[in-house]
Amino acid sequence: MTQLNSGTSDVSGSDSLEDKNLGLLLKGRRERKGLSVNDVSNQIKFSSAQIISLEAQNWSALPQGFVLKGLVRKYARFLGEDEQQMLDLLARQSGANVNKQEVTSLQSTTDFSTHEGYESRRSGTGTWIFIIFLILVVIAVYGYSREWFTLEEIGLENLRNLFS
Repeated sequence: MTQLNSGTSDVSGSDSLEDKNLGLLLKGRRERKGLSVNDVSNQIKFSSAQIISLEAQNWSALPQGFVLKGLVRKYARFLGEDEQQMLDLLARQSGANVNKQEVTSLQSTTDFSTHEGYESRRSGTGTWIFIIFLILVVIAVYGYSREWFTLEEIGLENLRNLFS
């Protein structure tokens, strides 16, 4: 890629961004500025492994959604590149619409009903509470019918009308 050495004009020029490789573009800019991966990591507060994965375009090793978008945005800003153009490249090359992922990620972190484990535990707990309550009611009615206690003894003499 000889265009990497031509400055920022290859990103903002008339060439289509579709044939640019985001990872190689960022790596070339970083190396041209004489920066190491650790230098970038310390400045933008993302791990060296994430930066290396981004430069290699190893999408499966990178976070998804708004975190990936933030990584690209901060990396581009640090290198003095156009953030929006880098985000457009990211959207094309990662095979995903970053904005849709961002919305989905935000919804899934705040909407507990979409989390299957939470919903199943919640309904299971309610079911057990109901079963225990039902058993206690049956025992109380059975005990009253066998005259184990009277309503007056437990302070519920007003309920006598229900059983008469």
